[in-house]
Amino acid sequence: MVGRESGLVARLKEDNQDMISYHCIIHQSVLCASLGDEYGEVMETIMELVNFLPSTKELQTFLEDQNIVKAKAFSEYLKDDKKIESVEFLADIMSHLNDLNVKLQGEKHTISNLISAIRAFQKKIKLFKDDIQSKLFHFPRLLEERKDERDTKYVQFIEKLINNFKVCFDDFVLGKQLLLFIQNPFLVIDITEFSVEPNLTWKWVDAARILLELIDFQENVALKQVFCDCTPETFWSKEGSPPNFPTLHRLAVQIITMFGSTYCCKSAFSTMNLVKNKFRSCMTNEHLHHCLRLAITPLVPKFRELAKSKKCNFSH
Repeated sequence: MVGRESGLVARLKEDNQDMISYHCIIHQSVLCASLGDEYGEVMETIMELVNFLPSTKELQTFLEDQNIVKAKAFSEYLKDDKKIESVEFLADIMSHLNDLNVKLQGEKHTISNLISAIRAFQKKIKLFKDDIQSKLFHFPRLLEERKDERDTKYVQFIEKLINNFKVCFDDFVLGKQLLLFIQNPFLVIDITEFSVEPNLTWKWVDAARILLELIDFQENVALKQVFCDCTPETFWSKEGSPPNFPTLHRLAVQIITMFGSTYCCKSAFSTMNLVKNKFRSCMTNEHLHHCLRLAITPLVPKFRELAKSKKCNFSH
């Protein structure tokens, strides 16, 4: 699908050389959180333990009462303070990664929203690196379990996390001024830097022209009021004024229409699997198409108005 020589992206680029393509931001953030061999083994063991146990509060007692080899192995694992400390560390760091994942999921996220969440998390993990060596404010589970000594392996894990995010996202094609422009063009102060960033990605952007348009745009009081009354997406797609600011509008539309993740595609596929299940094997492609459109559309029919517009045909 995303090959350089073949696939959808390659075919699209044949007709549009300026088209930007990149991997799903959600997928990249998940790849950044690779656990490695040591923590991967810890996670695998805990998952096996969870799957093995029934619902009980006294895990250690339950395991010791079981005359099963696997239960004894799990019991010994839970007695190992260093292993449990690693478990608590993983629980803390994974909770932070899960928070990021939740922010990236869902519909109506622009590329600006997603990258802003990623940039914020990059700053957070630098904070986590300092915190893991001091007060453990952001690692409450580890704080309860940890002894006096400081284990450098946790610092190394976070350093690897920092580097993974740096490799994946630091060379992202859209600069800070461009992202700020989409969120609120009236907050763009460094207009010189703003005029340079678009031209690095789109060769059609005239730096001199876009500077003049931005100045006129920011001094338009009426547009500022309109922008405050709606979302950036609505403004640029419906309220923006192409005749007066054609370069700004075209630039905004190109950025707004970027798909930051494959969430919508995967959500549609999941819905399709629910619609065309094993009990509806005879469903035609056309019927499936209509059912899928009804299932994923955000539009809600006005049933009362539709019902009122129809006349009842009473039999005589």
